Amino acid sequence: MLLFNLYKTLIETCSSAGYIYENYKTITNDYEYPNTDFAKQLKNVATFIESGISTKVYYVSLTGFDTHVKQLNQHEKLLQTYAEGISTFIKNMKSKT
Repeated sequence: MLLFNLYKTLIETCSSAGYIYENYKTITNDYEYPNTDFAKQLKNVATFIESGISTKVYYVSLTGFDTHVKQLNQHEKLLQTYAEGISTFIKNMKSKT
């Protein structure tokens, strides 16, 4: 069963990558984002939206919340990363309207 699920995920991933490749217009998003993995994901989403890809749902992730030590400090940093990324993404999207 695990092998089937992995294979199914691989097929779905290849299908999605093919869709993006076929429909993605080559554009450059010069909007400046924070230098974090989360913000880079959001910048990619903004670029996809601007390119006209008809995807209705995008997925980004910010991991690291499942902590058991120094939780307060870790969560504060993660929430700051989230706030900066989302704020920049919203400003980027508003600049295109």
